[in-house]
Amino acid sequence: MLRVIFVVSTFWLSSVTAAAALTSVATVVTHARQGVISASSGLSAPSTNYDLELTGQHVLNDILSFHYSSPLAQGALSSIDNQFTCDRLTANSDSVVFGYLDGDETGGILRYRLIRTNNGSATEGFDSAGLHCVTPSVGLKANSLAELDEVALTVEISSGYGFMMDSVGPVTVANISDAYSSSVTTSFDQVVDVATGRRSFVGGEVDNSSDILDVTLTLANGTDGDLLVKSSESAHSVTAGGAEAISPQTSGAVYTVEGDFTFLDTSLVDIGMQLGDNTVTMADYEVAFGDGFSTLTVSNFDDPNIVVGANTKSLAITKKEVDDQITYQDFTGQVEVYFNNNTQSVILPFSEGLGSWEWNGSEVWIYAMPFGESVSRSIGISNQGNYSFDVTATVHHQETIYGPYELGSAAPSAVTQFGEKLDQAINEVGDIINSGRGNIVLQLAAAEANTMVYGGYRLDSDLTFVNLATSAQSNLETP
Repeated sequence: MLRVIFVVSTFWLSSVTAAAALTSVATVVTHARQGVISASSGLSAPSTNYDLELTGQHVLNDILSFHYSSPLAQGALSSIDNQFTCDRLTANSDSVVFGYLDGDETGGILRYRLIRTNNGSATEGFDSAGLHCVTPSVGLKANSLAELDEVALTVEISSGYGFMMDSVGPVTVANISDAYSSSVTTSFDQVVDVATGRRSFVGGEVDNSSDILDVTLTLANGTDGDLLVKSSESAHSVTAGGAEAISPQTSGAVYTVEGDFTFLDTSLVDIGMQLGDNTVTMADYEVAFGDGFSTLTVSNFDDPNIVVGANTKSLAITKKEVDDQITYQDFTGQVEVYFNNNTQSVILPFSEGLGSWEWNGSEVWIYAMPFGESVSRSIGISNQGNYSFDVTATVHHQETIYGPYELGSAAPSAVTQFGEKLDQAINEVGDIINSGRGNIVLQLAAAEANTMVYGGYRLDSDLTFVNLATSAQSNLETP
């Protein structure tokens, strides 16, 4: 009977134990994501530990369980402290000793059991409330951190009979952040001048027109964390940088710009880009062009010069060949950063684009053009300049925009008809516009002062030609 009463009394004392308190007075370690990605399978990533204060009464065989939200490194259980002591930070204070019980590296679990109590002041009686120690310092499985932003610790308190009394946490013991980020400092922003037949930018010369793109790759290595060290009957101390961060080793960088660079090629016969006097440069980087000249890449695998902080590179494109016509367009791109001896990489798109080359051409609307099999449409463009220019059209019909359709060039000092060319372009792509009326929008690679546009139609059953209004109201008469 006495034995039964003793067991119940012990269980009751343990069951009213309050949760512990976790306090961090140190810097939590931050590992670089690309660093842990390239880490070897057995590499251990250090974690930061915490001050642990017991806030209730504890008895022998009570269990402290430490639950980490990431697996522990292989072999981590063999290097942890086999026991730790919690005391009141003063000489001759009450204390308890926890001894290692078991653990699960894959599950990220450590368990300690209360194995000894010490009444440091016999006249006052033993009291475990307010005793301090530090949580174990464990190594995390580095490869498992790549998909995480942080690793958390939760401490659970239970009796030796499995009764869960409380838990505290989670608290962060390790952060994981991307080592690399990219931005555009200066975008492509020139305007192609139609007055020179698109052979220069506005304000530039036909034999010397250039634009510069500045892009920035930022490297942020991991941040070392602090470790708390607890000695007997004294407050913990801080070992600054004791939890060393894992950072990547940059081994190469490739910048890619997507656009249309055919205007830089000076030969229709020779294979590959033939720049002639045109230039494309980025200091210390090798320039190359992809198939169809739709991509431009600059790369450096020997010495990418990527240092902590902002690394800004300038890409300069200069058109010097007099006969080349510059393509107006929007640019997109990315930077691919290589690490771990070029065996791995991360792609960082320039999500906002790399700018554009606009043009100072003109846009003319032909209003209310009828569509149907019995309608013959006429679109005439008078080019009063000395250079031919390209014509592009879209059709705005019943809340749908069709096109754009490339209609070809308007010859200099002549009137060119584009009605049949528009019908042909619509049929070639399979668009069906066979009823009602729509607005035709013409984009002309020429200054408005050098153009005249007219539009109209004739029904097959009627020989009368009907002129239509345009956004340039000076050209309503058929030439």
